[in-house]
Amino acid sequence: MAKGNKPVNKNKELKKLNRGELLTMLISITQRCDELEAELEEANKKLEDRSIVLNNSGTMAEAAMMLNGVMEAVDKASAQYVENLQRMYGNPDDGAQAMINRTREQCSRIESETKVRCTEMIEHAKAESQAYWDNVYAKIQQYSAIVEQLKAKATPVEKE
Repeated sequence: MAKGNKPVNKNKELKKLNRGELLTMLISITQRCDELEAELEEANKKLEDRSIVLNNSGTMAEAAMMLNGVMEAVDKASAQYVENLQRMYGNPDDGAQAMINRTREQCSRIESETKVRCTEMIEHAKAESQAYWDNVYAKIQQYSAIVEQLKAKATPVEKE
């Protein structure tokens, strides 16, 4: 009976409250209910996460073993790919050696051409230099001849 009396007393107390007080109570009860639902949802998520971790602990070892198998398959596939490329295009070292040989031939040819051009330029410079000095020598000879002519025409001045 004691339990039965409390709800009756509560109902009487609730009937004595006005609308504003009832609305305030309803709002606070609704907020509390929302808080409790959020806590329950969070607790359920944590529980679910733990069960996932427990379930996955066994499958993680399996996944690691499967991953090892995948990596072995990748290694085999890449080795086969390289082998096929070598069969199709030959040994890459052969191509590199051919390129080195071509480069050496080009360097030798360019060096020879450069030596010829340098020799031609030196000969041209020597010829221009010789022509310049021959011209200077000729002008000096002319100047000397004029000086000699002027000396011969000049009369000596006597000193008193």
